[in-house]
Amino acid sequence: MGAEIPQSVTRNKSYLFSAAETLCTKKWPASKAYVIQHILMRFGLDVFQTVTSSRMFAWIRPESFATVKNESVDPFSIYSENYVKIRDSISEALLGEINNVAKTCQALRGEHTDAMLLLALCHTVSLQCDASKGPATPRIMKPIIERLHPDNRALVNICNNQPGGYCTYLNVTADDSPTQVSMAKIVRHLMVALQCGKLNQILEPLRMIVYHPEGMVESYLPTMPEDHLFEAMEALSGTQLKWYKCRNGHQYAIGECGKPWVKARCAECGCEIGGIHHSLAKGNVNVSETRQDNTRTGHILGPPNRRSEFVDGVRTMSRLVTAITRLIIHGAMVISADKNPKQLERMIHPPIPSENIPKFLGDHLKFDFQSLCKSTGKSSDEVFIIIHLVIKRILNACHSSGVTYNAWKTKPLRQEWETVFSDTYVNPVLKDLKQHLHEAHTQIKEHSSNPFLELLNVPDPPITTQKVQNIHTLSTIWRYRRRVSMDDLKQELETTVLAERRNLELLLHFIGQEHRLGMLKYLPNILELQTLLLHQYSLNLDVSEAKQISIGEFIQNRPTEREQKYVNGLVQTFIQAWVLARADIRGTLELDEELFSQDLSEMSKLIIFLPVKKPYSCCLALIRYLVRTQNGFILKYINIKHDNNVHEEIHTTHVKESDVIAFDTNDDLVPVLYSYANYSLEVGKGMSIEYDLRALQSHIEDRFLRGKPLIQEDFALFTFRQDFRNAQKCTKLKENIPQEKLSRAMQREVLSHVKSLTDVCELLASLEIAVGFLASTGGDSELVIGSYLRDTLEFDTDKFKIPQECKVKHLLSLWQLLAVKRDRGFMLMNKDPFDTLPDDFKQPLADDMVKSLCDALPYITISNLIQQLHEFIVLKLSAVNDDDEVDMRADWGIKETLQAYLETKDEEILGFEEYFPDIVTLGNIWYTWRQLVITHK
Repeated sequence: MGAEIPQSVTRNKSYLFSAAETLCTKKWPASKAYVIQHILMRFGLDVFQTVTSSRMFAWIRPESFATVKNESVDPFSIYSENYVKIRDSISEALLGEINNVAKTCQALRGEHTDAMLLLALCHTVSLQCDASKGPATPRIMKPIIERLHPDNRALVNICNNQPGGYCTYLNVTADDSPTQVSMAKIVRHLMVALQCGKLNQILEPLRMIVYHPEGMVESYLPTMPEDHLFEAMEALSGTQLKWYKCRNGHQYAIGECGKPWVKARCAECGCEIGGIHHSLAKGNVNVSETRQDNTRTGHILGPPNRRSEFVDGVRTMSRLVTAITRLIIHGAMVISADKNPKQLERMIHPPIPSENIPKFLGDHLKFDFQSLCKSTGKSSDEVFIIIHLVIKRILNACHSSGVTYNAWKTKPLRQEWETVFSDTYVNPVLKDLKQHLHEAHTQIKEHSSNPFLELLNVPDPPITTQKVQNIHTLSTIWRYRRRVSMDDLKQELETTVLAERRNLELLLHFIGQEHRLGMLKYLPNILELQTLLLHQYSLNLDVSEAKQISIGEFIQNRPTEREQKYVNGLVQTFIQAWVLARADIRGTLELDEELFSQDLSEMSKLIIFLPVKKPYSCCLALIRYLVRTQNGFILKYINIKHDNNVHEEIHTTHVKESDVIAFDTNDDLVPVLYSYANYSLEVGKGMSIEYDLRALQSHIEDRFLRGKPLIQEDFALFTFRQDFRNAQKCTKLKENIPQEKLSRAMQREVLSHVKSLTDVCELLASLEIAVGFLASTGGDSELVIGSYLRDTLEFDTDKFKIPQECKVKHLLSLWQLLAVKRDRGFMLMNKDPFDTLPDDFKQPLADDMVKSLCDALPYITISNLIQQLHEFIVLKLSAVNDDDEVDMRADWGIKETLQAYLETKDEEILGFEEYFPDIVTLGNIWYTWRQLVITHK
């Protein structure tokens, strides 16, 4: 149930609400107390008042409250009696007793009187959205404010409900939701605390954000993530470990002597890393001495809708302290955005337009609040009070440290500030939190006239005896009780004493990673989906086709309805896992930024679900993330248990549900919590829960962790049809089966049997699959190609008339012959046959190049040049970034480069070396091949 009532309610919901009304008002009236308490404890008093004001839910209100007007709760009542006196005098002034405000303020001259006056004005004047009061309020209060503090513009602006102009969190309207108004109270409270609080070094950076954000552009904002790899490199700098970068910039380490001895593959991109006999592989770089910290300054969380709903602790701060501190930082930025959002532009990365900054920061603030509700497991009202208690300490608490934090200009200064800020303002509130909340509730209730507050603390009814069949009539049965939940356990662990935490390291780590470990249950189904996709499409699909076909088409093409339903379930599992994991994955891989913002569905393209590295897909990123989550936790488990035994490792193709740390939080973990939760219920004190944490830790270890294997990061990759053109695969085929060229006569015979472009494409698809198999398995070079396709691969070859003279030893030559014919057809149809060729090699020919080329062609064997240039493009340039190939530069000449390639094969093109123009470069090779095809058609 939310703060706003929807305009239309579905028939089922309407029936549900009607049934609930009948149950609570006619059949079992005692159950109504539970509904009231549930709304109050889960959603807060403001939401309760708003919801029960509507006609549909008016029955929820107790009869004695039916005519009571809604009244906003005053969270600033957590201050002293002085605040209450000032607030009450302002209320009287609104009724005509204007002089009381001045008298009260003068009588209470002392520490923070200005702050109390500002807060009282916020609550009594500017945050009250009653239209009948609005116009009169400024006229009544303005002369009082000017008499007391004529130079204080903040007082006048707050009185007029106009503290700024850009940010809606500071300008409240009657249409705002209760949550919006409560967030406005937090921001205004923080604004008052920073304006009126005691000057000290720890609050100075926050004031800088508010008043001089231009001076914070290069600051490391607290709670922002940092470059953990650099931290690891720094921590290991005294060891023999050395750090290197692969040719694509991904870092890896070499132990022992720190020098390369064997070759391997980069876990990020698959290119060659390491080296042989202390000789580093080509393109790799030693970065041990030149390592750079990639931690960014400013606000680097990105859009709030891409943040993970689970807050991790940052550096020395717990996750709860991190969430509160981050909310304070965002609150200060919201205040600053209200004054001039343009000054904040340079602090936010990635950049956003200045006109969007207030909403951007406001949404982050709301997200922080929601994260706190989830982290604490408490109601929204209680979370609001926790935040107000922290801000109260910012206003009141002294800080005697002489350390200057210099606007967080370095990471160590930021970390020290986080520690001191936590110890001074946040941890004192979280320590004995129950007591602090009880005291705050008591103060608010004592100094409020809102009768609804009586509903928050309903005393236990006297215990009576009833027959079993009448037990539902007992009020005690319908008392709202604190729920056993993971959030409740996390809060319990947050407050566990340090000595006990040392014995609960495994439980603490498990609960801290629970939201990530919970995703592992999806891994077996995701791997099963990849197996089906590999069997269906591997070596039978081009990149362009994978970008056109939807995953829904793959589902619909399954032969039976039962199989369609099964595969659809696998796809939905993939989508659910991606939604949960994408916030963690974002920024760790070279993925298209659009993949993180778009929602996956059956209409999403097939390439997203295929395990491919170029372009990097959601699939491979998700599988790698889940595998590393399992391995990371298992290694931590081994370290905690001091287990020196060799641990089992399995390949991803062998992963079963029993191999992963698989559980559902609600179905598996929460019942375990109930088993180890001890309840106590005392009249007048309510229910309390204590957990047997050590026994719970042992149960979790036995049920979910013991015997789980490590999973090898050796993923089955998808192979597109054009991928086999890679020179390395062709070389492997040649090594297994020596290849020979087709004779001219055989080439003419083959081409005579494939008349249409469709026939060429279908035969090529079959040949490419054959190349993939034979490159891996080898075979008899004298075997007839047609027989291999028909008998071994079980293809229908009746429509293909491949001459009996074409043997497996002619496979590459046959493929090249047909590929040239196909790609010539594509080129003449204005389709790009070289879709994997980098754009650097697709530069148009200048007019003088075209003239020189046309002048030379009569003296060159064009058919041979077309074939050789085609082979060079698909085997060399389309694989320009592969680690086994020499880099090709676009400014190199075609003549010298192709001539060098021909010499490696001991072949030549008649007239090429003598007549081909020198001015044509590799950058023009796409248009050169096109010109040759047009000329020779």
